[in-house]
Amino acid sequence: MNTSYEYTHAEPPSFLSKLCVLGFRLSGIKRQSADKAREAIDKDSLPAPIPARMLAKFDVVQREFEGRPVWTLSPKGGRSDKVVLYLHGGAYIANIIRPHWSLIECLIDQTQASVMVPDYPLASAATCLDVFTYLDRLMPDFHRFRANRPWTIMGDSAGGGLSYAWSQWLRNHGQPQANRIILLSPWLDISTTNPKQLEIDRHDPMLPLMPVRMAAKAYVGDVPYDDYRVSPLFGDLQNLPPVSVFTGTYDIVNADAHELKDRLKSEHIPYNFYEYPKMFHVFMALTFLKEAKVAIGQISDLIRGARD
Repeated sequence: MNTSYEYTHAEPPSFLSKLCVLGFRLSGIKRQSADKAREAIDKDSLPAPIPARMLAKFDVVQREFEGRPVWTLSPKGGRSDKVVLYLHGGAYIANIIRPHWSLIECLIDQTQASVMVPDYPLASAATCLDVFTYLDRLMPDFHRFRANRPWTIMGDSAGGGLSYAWSQWLRNHGQPQANRIILLSPWLDISTTNPKQLEIDRHDPMLPLMPVRMAAKAYVGDVPYDDYRVSPLFGDLQNLPPVSVFTGTYDIVNADAHELKDRLKSEHIPYNFYEYPKMFHVFMALTFLKEAKVAIGQISDLIRGARD
């Protein structure tokens, strides 16, 4: 990828996406987030099971790694030539949920990629350093699964921040890097102190700042908030795989996405940037939305190497 590409979704929000926003507001999900964050921090949440339709459709293997499940999903009836390491979101305190599986299902359908999904440790039982130790120990298994095939590292929300931070760690330690990085609504500055977030918070129907900061405090441990391992926005962005960012403007971490784009632009590092006006946090995981279908098509093109 030698040039940057920017996409702004031109169509107005679909009826279903507006209905989702209304539903989020009426449900009080944003008001309830503080209580849910405390509960998640106090108790290790369990992963959502893989839906039965995916078990029937794909070759699925679940095994234990350091006491936590790791799933690999591959198309039936043939060897895939693409591999994805997917790091799920959940503010580092919550586990994989059903919409994550729906998104992964769509991506395998469209790309025929094989996907590894680790159930990495969560705060407060684990901190950033524990997660990095876990991933370091997991990588030999991942590379055996990859078997020299091209690979993408991808994550949403906290998993997006972790994907970018882990990519920097791999580079810093001379380890094999991915062919591309894809970040979905990434949380790139764990401090959530960007003043633009206060304005976005008025529109964001899902994420309030205070519970997000509670989760951040549980995850960082003794690592400074501006350390690249928790806030990859402030790390060294040079000599990393091509990065693609997907974001919606009704999402408080949209401010992080723009900060990253500005840094990449100022440092003359090519990037892909996809922005969806009035869309919310990790909207692409609601795979029935018109906007999600467009974004998933774009993500699939990237996995296939159409815009490297």
